[in-house]
Amino acid sequence: AHRTLILTPLGVPHKTIENVSLEGYTIPK
Repeated sequence: AHRTLILTPLGVPHKTIENVSLEGYTIPK
């Protein structure tokens, strides 16, 4: 998981959602 992508705004790609989810964050599709 790319932690760098987690710091990005809610405009991140759907691919990043999986990585962010692992950190405890939730991003709507």
